[in-house]
Amino acid sequence: MKTIKEEYFEEKISDLSRPNGSSRKGKAGLSVKKLKATLLAATGTTQKEIAELLGIPYGTSRNWHTEKNFRQLIEDHRREIVMRFMKKWKEFPTSADTFYLEKEY
Repeated sequence: MKTIKEEYFEEKISDLSRPNGSSRKGKAGLSVKKLKATLLAATGTTQKEIAELLGIPYGTSRNWHTEKNFRQLIEDHRREIVMRFMKKWKEFPTSADTFYLEKEY
């Protein structure tokens, strides 16, 4: 079973990935690496870690973080991940409620 984060990452990356391995620009005008950087940043990965994971210079990661559309996309990712989490969370209580209601105190 995949985590919400894994599902979200795969969905966003597959939106930009082509079968032959080349990449294209998305709606936000971001390359695949830059999109991956926004996804990693949205989940708390540091700028230095992002640079290492993506094989880009640390200065590039720092520069990307100063761009308004980059920062906005990070916030959009965070909001959507939280919304997906809340949706899953709302599905959970039914079985938990049943457990607590059936338990004798």
